[in-house]
Amino acid sequence: MVNRKLRWLKKREFIIYAHLALRHGGTAVSTTDLVYEVKKTFGTTIRTAKNIVKRLMRAGYIVKVDANNVRVRTLDDSLTELVTSYVSKRRERRKVNLANSS
Repeated sequence: MVNRKLRWLKKREFIIYAHLALRHGGTAVSTTDLVYEVKKTFGTTIRTAKNIVKRLMRAGYIVKVDANNVRVRTLDDSLTELVTSYVSKRRERRKVNLANSS
């Protein structure tokens, strides 16, 4: 598994990710099933659904298991990593700011 830093999602991406995480979080599912689920549930075109799933994969919210299957990360796992990353960056910036102001 590639260890990528998660980025904050846009509104539509987050809503789609949350839906997929609640339905498939932690289990292996085919990418085709995810694309068709996004298309059916959110009324997008196939092309848009594919692009959203690809974007979620690039961002690290959906992880490739093998050639045809992926695993949607759970909401808890993703949010914990985001918060941890945010807090550590915030602390680093705060230390730099405090050091420069002395």
